[in-house]
Amino acid sequence: MEICNVNRFYGHSHIIKEYCGYSQKEPIPLAIHHGVSRNQLTLQHEHFSEPLFDYWIFSDYIKSNAIKHLGISADSLHLLGSPFAYLTRLLKFDENTNQERHGTIAFPEHSLPSNVITDKYKKYAEEIAALPSKYHPITVSVHPHDIKLNHHRTFLDCGLEVITCGDSSPFQINYLHNFIHFSKNKKYVTANSWSSACCYCMYLGLKLFITGSKPTYSNMKEYEMDDTSQRELQNICNQFSIDALPGFMSNDEQLKFAQQNLGHDHLLPPGALLEYLNEIRSSRLYIDTIKPIFEIHSKH
Repeated sequence: MEICNVNRFYGHSHIIKEYCGYSQKEPIPLAIHHGVSRNQLTLQHEHFSEPLFDYWIFSDYIKSNAIKHLGISADSLHLLGSPFAYLTRLLKFDENTNQERHGTIAFPEHSLPSNVITDKYKKYAEEIAALPSKYHPITVSVHPHDIKLNHHRTFLDCGLEVITCGDSSPFQINYLHNFIHFSKNKKYVTANSWSSACCYCMYLGLKLFITGSKPTYSNMKEYEMDDTSQRELQNICNQFSIDALPGFMSNDEQLKFAQQNLGHDHLLPPGALLEYLNEIRSSRLYIDTIKPIFEIHSKH
């Protein structure tokens, strides 16, 4: 069971419990940072909408922004690295074991239940289908929200292979297992903006390039960023754009970039992580008070 709903996304809490042996009957006592972002307010949802007061974060960048822009105490920010990185350790994944990679996997921006893509990816699908032959075959990973909206048909109509990492919802506990399965044999990863998926694939040894038109959303204001975040995001998109590919950073340099964003140097061995989580759980007595409420909700 989980008290913090965001911890269920992409199987994050399940991965952590499998990795270190933390009790499946106990909630992870921190709100797990949702994903990689260059938005200064990355922890905004976890901070204002979730009932836990400690935060599991990936990187030093997120820590400094949370202190500066959200006023979160440094004592409440736990720099532990990404659940995705822990999953690669759990699976004993080695990015150097598969030397015969080919083709591209694409991760376009996706809809949310409250904010859907309205143009059905038509222009983007045509653009990636027209990429040079060295990037083919191209597989498009369509988010469960867009599968439900039938948006995957646009890619199929352009002759592209379509997969989804979660056939029911992003709460599926094997979501990131599926992500690795579909990505590990590809040479390239592409997207129309910087995202967690880009970073995860780089961590697996794929080479990133960003290309293609951005989608139109039903509520564009929901995606507005402050000027500093917007500039940082644009700089990353420019750095990894397909136009920059000929003089691109090497795979090793991309891997280091991904490791920095996923907190690779902050990952703990299973025993140390279990001890860390148990210590937090035992010292946060308010969790015992609210846990029964969420146990009741989880049964309905």
